Amino acid sequence: MNEDTRIETALDARGVMTLTLNRPAERNALDGQSVSELMRNLEAAGANSSVKVVVLRGAGPVFSDGTDMRWLDHMSEASYADNLRDAKSLATMLDSLDGFAKPVVAAVHGAVIGDALGLVAACDVVVASADTTFQAPELSYGLVPACVAPFLIAKIGGSHARNILLTGRPFDAARAKEIRLVHDVVATRSQLDGAVEAAVIGMLRGAPHAHKQTKALIRRLTYHGHSLLSSDTLDDVATCLAKSRSSEDVCEGLDAMSKGRPPKWAPKPAE
Repeated sequence: MNEDTRIETALDARGVMTLTLNRPAERNALDGQSVSELMRNLEAAGANSSVKVVVLRGAGPVFSDGTDMRWLDHMSEASYADNLRDAKSLATMLDSLDGFAKPVVAAVHGAVIGDALGLVAACDVVVASADTTFQAPELSYGLVPACVAPFLIAKIGGSHARNILLTGRPFDAARAKEIRLVHDVVATRSQLDGAVEAAVIGMLRGAPHAHKQTKALIRRLTYHGHSLLSSDTLDDVATCLAKSRSSEDVCEGLDAMSKGRPPKWAPKPAE
């Protein structure tokens, strides 16, 4: 495998395709290449009749730390056109994952941060180890989590999404299960495989065409037929993210982060 490949793929004899975020040294942070590779692999898996189920994992100590901050720093200085193109790629990839015609299981551990919440929200079944921490910290460095928002709202509802996105507070796997972001929690990481296998076995019993039609039906029925995930919505969230990346808030947030100081909008420490 190419050392610069972000996504590792494996297909077993049953038709279970595993896609592994494979940047463990960078805590599987997502950049433009990661998004493009995920999209290409989803397209390939969708076109391959041998693939029945997809499992999404992360290599190393965490599932994903979300946005690669070096990539965000780079994009904060890029043109609006480049930012819009990149943001649309992220929105389109998440939408493709959400609307993928075959069942998708996410196995998460360690941390699910920022954009990784969008990945998890777009999967059909999510299994987490009890040590997993979830968080949306984007507002703390001035970024609008625009592309994550529609998928998170569709999965857990507006009330919980407001709490997660506006406070940026971390929460554990038990809480993630309470708000329906996660379906099963296992005590240790070593138990993830068994929980994933239980979900996969159930999925493999289903007919491929029935899976496709059922997933499409669920999307159509979201919010009583008024799905948040329309083409207009994807354009809207991509535009919002592209504008946010080059905003004064993001410039200040990234500068504060690089210098180890609080951003100007953060409360001053008590004397």
